Amino acid sequence: MPKAMLAKEYYDFVKWYATPEPLRIPATQGELAGELLVNPHTLSGWKNLPNFKDDVDRELKNWSSDKNSTIALALYQSCILFKRAAEIKLWFELFGNMKKPEDELQNAGEVLSEEEQQEILDVFKNFGFIKKQNDGPKNKRVIIKPKPKTTSG
Repeated sequence: MPKAMLAKEYYDFVKWYATPEPLRIPATQGELAGELLVNPHTLSGWKNLPNFKDDVDRELKNWSSDKNSTIALALYQSCILFKRAAEIKLWFELFGNMKKPEDELQNAGEVLSEEEQQEILDVFKNFGFIKKQNDGPKNKRVIIKPKPKTTSG
């Protein structure tokens, strides 16, 4: 934060900026500049500071933390009333056992080393399953060794 910057005014601006627009008092950045006795261009300049986004994100998280249960209730009511797939899916991702595709990939098994992957690709090339091409773009492949299946007896 530059020495000439007023810390209290900066953090008042961060808090105002993190507040959802319909709830902001005053309503505009220009009006806020007047209340803080700061040039409107100063507020615009503060948005370009390296830590501004992190400061706003932290304040937004602060603002929203006590509203989570209310939002969960609204989501639940929307699932029950409107039965829209996107909201139901979100509910299960947040509160149920539904896993995101990237979560499934993490549980698929271990990622093989570069050497192991190359050996498999070479075998596939030798048997004609993959065309031998030295030209053209190379696609990054990740080969995952499946987890062994367990049998219950």
